[in-house]
Amino acid sequence: MQLQALALLFSGVGAQLVGPGGVVPYGGGGGGPRRVGTVRDWAQGFFVAGSTLDDLNGVYALVDPNTLRRACRTRRCKVAYRNEESDWILAFAGPPVGLKTKSGKETEWVFIDQSGKDRFEHAGDTVIPGAGDSWSHSHRPSPYERTAAEDMASGDDDNVDELPWQVIYIGDRNMVWNLVNQRRHHNAVIRNALAGNAVSEFGSLQALAAPDGATAQDSREPLAPPADLVAKADASEAARFAASGDYGKCADAWKAGKYAIQPFWNRAEDAEVVKWASALASLRRGECCRRSRRFDEARDSLREALALFPTYGAALVADAALALDSGRASDALRNAERLAWTDRTRDGVRDAVVFAAVDVERRRLAGGNESHNHYLVLGVTRDFGSDELRKAFRAASRSAHPDKNDGSTAAFERVSAAHDCLGDPEKRKAYDRGDDLDRGFERDGTTQGMPFSERVLRRYFPEDFKYEPFGDPFERKRDYEREKRRKTPARPNGATIPPGSYLGSCEGCDMEPGGVLLCQKCQTGFRGQVEEASIEPSACADDEHVGNRHGALICEKKPEVEAPTLPRGDEL
Repeated sequence: MQLQALALLFSGVGAQLVGPGGVVPYGGGGGGPRRVGTVRDWAQGFFVAGSTLDDLNGVYALVDPNTLRRACRTRRCKVAYRNEESDWILAFAGPPVGLKTKSGKETEWVFIDQSGKDRFEHAGDTVIPGAGDSWSHSHRPSPYERTAAEDMASGDDDNVDELPWQVIYIGDRNMVWNLVNQRRHHNAVIRNALAGNAVSEFGSLQALAAPDGATAQDSREPLAPPADLVAKADASEAARFAASGDYGKCADAWKAGKYAIQPFWNRAEDAEVVKWASALASLRRGECCRRSRRFDEARDSLREALALFPTYGAALVADAALALDSGRASDALRNAERLAWTDRTRDGVRDAVVFAAVDVERRRLAGGNESHNHYLVLGVTRDFGSDELRKAFRAASRSAHPDKNDGSTAAFERVSAAHDCLGDPEKRKAYDRGDDLDRGFERDGTTQGMPFSERVLRRYFPEDFKYEPFGDPFERKRDYEREKRRKTPARPNGATIPPGSYLGSCEGCDMEPGGVLLCQKCQTGFRGQVEEASIEPSACADDEHVGNRHGALICEKKPEVEAPTLPRGDEL
């Protein structure tokens, strides 16, 4: 039987006829223009990605099937490949003795897990298997389970997320082992990061700053005060001042009122609760001092809280925010590192590190001038309210106006630019992420580099990034989901959905919890494609309603309605 397969070639990988030594993406991968070539030689290995089963993903190297006693014991394996990390097997083989392939052919591709159980089957007799929905879950009983019933009970319910959505043919053995070593390096980088290090793009390690007074045993053990103590603080008079936006009175109230949590304060029999009462009061006062721009007092209060509990998570967050708001970029990054050292899974820790790193870079580019920072130009904290922004802009505009002694056109324009950016939620998010910072180029000198925020996250949180040497592994999966969405009938529109122009091009719309409008199918205007889309209608202004732009729900201006024309007197 002559075996051959059509392989999809990406021009970035190689556009020639593929033989030994070629690297061929097939069945979904990194995108880009495609060409078609013919492959007749067995691969030296495969790279598999895109499955939610981590053990399935990885580099598979060619092995002698005769050495695979479990995987090939009950079937004839013609060619086999072993995952160098998980010991899963990818085999081109006949079905187990006494069973048939789903396609009825003599051979098939099959993924076999460490226990010897068939997990996924691929019909056909091609040299290169497909990806994604070319595979299906196998429900064959394992020859190594006690009973077939037990084997079937552990089924995966045919979850398409488990399928291998990227399968890459590798025709050169050296390339296979290069990929193996690169993946091992990637995993080593993650282990080093989880051990408390930042890792540069060149692989060098730098220990994260640890909180003052913390020990190695404190790592990954963020502390928090007792819940009943927090509830008492939330009900205090100082908390009411903070809720009303009067942060100066809030700070003063906490200074005079550690007594706000008096019932706990005098419980000398519980020294730990007394310490937490003091730490919580210091934290709350520090936060209010920061919001009222009394930065020195805020710093002293937060130091008091962290002296009592060096890994107090909320105090570490507040300390990083304080350094940013007071213009101490390097301190902000150090404080954010302390937070990452303590609790890298905490909500907001990645934003804290990125914002601080962006500010350090902006200050460097500006030669240390504080005009690099929109927040410092206007004199607002990172968590400002709309009234605070408006008042700060008016005050800064008056001071920078060219008619003032200390004003100038350049200063006035700088204030206006800062307000235009921070007053627009999307521009503000992009500014905080540093999207405007130069990306530079990759090592090849021709490809644009990754966004600044991604470089920072890869350095501090490499565990967030999969090893994807061949680009996006989910390209084919998105095509599959898009087609499935197109074919699936939409639910009826809900009775409480808001009016808007989207109603002519979106189906299956209803209000979800949290005031979110969710539409199952919104037309994109491209070849009948539809997308799922959502929006919070409450975010639209009074003169706006919900519309559909290329498959995304947006707030758009309502059409102007012409006033009715009154009849002339002779028409009455």
